[in-house]
Amino acid sequence: MDEHTLKKLLDEALKPIIKRLDDPKTGLVAINQRLDDPKTGLKRINERMEVLWDQVERVTLGVEEVNQTLNSHSVSLKRIESKMEQITDNTSKLDKRVKTTEAKLGIVSPPELTLYE
Repeated sequence: MDEHTLKKLLDEALKPIIKRLDDPKTGLVAINQRLDDPKTGLKRINERMEVLWDQVERVTLGVEEVNQTLNSHSVSLKRIESKMEQITDNTSKLDKRVKTTEAKLGIVSPPELTLYE
């Protein structure tokens, strides 16, 4: 097959593709017009993406602040928990001492002064 014949075959094979690309309704021009459309094109999509990105940044900063506050509160709650355990332990010891003393002295404690666990 010579060069001229090959060129002719390629031209024939490419004609339907070129025809579709040149079609004003579906071809490259139509695609470019849709992409450049101010209401639905890439510019509008980029604007919406920028708005979304700004919102994501604000939410991220908010989450970071919440995490810092949560960490701070967690430390405080752990300290409070430790103190409450000490207070509960001391209260139990004190209750035991009072009951022992009352038993030795024969004192009957009124129900409103009784500790419940």
